[in-house]
Amino acid sequence: MNTLQTITIKEYLNRKGIKFRESGKELIAHCVFGNCDSDSKGVEAHLYFNSENTQYDCKKCEARGNIVTLAKHFGDDIKDIALNPQTFKKKQNKAKFNVELVQTCHQA
Repeated sequence: MNTLQTITIKEYLNRKGIKFRESGKELIAHCVFGNCDSDSKGVEAHLYFNSENTQYDCKKCEARGNIVTLAKHFGDDIKDIALNPQTFKKKQNKAKFNVELVQTCHQA
């Protein structure tokens, strides 16, 4: 099974217009899950993103997840964060059930 390869968390935050500052391997932003940063002053913020594995953690409201759960929060689809989005065709079932097929199966 293939694992989902996504764009970077930095790219996703930029696409969504979420301002952040960088500190080493972390991106720090105001929390997008509620008003827990409404009383923050200056650059104080509590939502930390790991730029390597896309995991996030709000130090104030304790929201946790990754780029997939963040995308779902914003109503985005997996294809919006996929590195190489693929479209899958719905597999068509060639066998059609009908009365004749059911009777044949019952007789067998």
